[in-house]
Amino acid sequence: MSTIASRAGSQPTDPETPPPPIPVIEGFAYPIAWEKILWDNQKRSLWVLKPHDFEPLLDDPDVRLRNAADDYMPYWAQVWAGSIVLADLLATQTWPNGLAVLEIGCGVGLAGLAALELGLQVDFTDYEPMAVEFCIQSALANGFKNDQFSGYVLDYRKPLDRQYPLILGGEVLYEEKLVRWVCGLLQKMLAPGGEAWLADPYRRACDRLDEILNEFQLIGTCREATTITNRGERVRGFVRVVKHKNS
Repeated sequence: MSTIASRAGSQPTDPETPPPPIPVIEGFAYPIAWEKILWDNQKRSLWVLKPHDFEPLLDDPDVRLRNAADDYMPYWAQVWAGSIVLADLLATQTWPNGLAVLEIGCGVGLAGLAALELGLQVDFTDYEPMAVEFCIQSALANGFKNDQFSGYVLDYRKPLDRQYPLILGGEVLYEEKLVRWVCGLLQKMLAPGGEAWLADPYRRACDRLDEILNEFQLIGTCREATTITNRGERVRGFVRVVKHKNS
């Protein structure tokens, strides 16, 4: 993908800046909080809105019903190491200002927020509507303008008739069925000549990734990367760069 050197976006969050006010999220009954996430090898930071505690969501009656019907789990509610790996690697590149980006399985949206800070235009998407709302609130709290981002609900199994030159996904390949669904989405929603960057720690679900990519006329390369989490732990991850075969 050809790029132009540009890093327009918000200024990095000052370490001494107090957290933004807690917004009201209609329909969400659990405490929420801001977490300052360090990225770009801890050179930058972003405020990320997330549920204060993940565990109570597992016992939520609606979650239990959705899990029984469709194997749903509220994984969106945590900051995963793969999203920090992805954000860090994004910061090592230069990007065309305003490049359209789709973040799939956005969760609390760290990768998309990082892309915004690097001057890109981001659509946050997730199967969980609450995840999209949390990301929108985070984008606003970090000073991004309404015309820089959007968000909508997206089921991997039902890709839309839209195409993006860059698609991001942090830890979206944790089950083999998801690998197949994501590949189907990329086949339709990745623009010709575009790239999808999918980051995760090594997962067995990706053992057949190359074979499944081939089924969907896609091809991928794997890049190793390391990052430091907010707890100061160094973790190794992989970023799988996927393209159309004919690109």
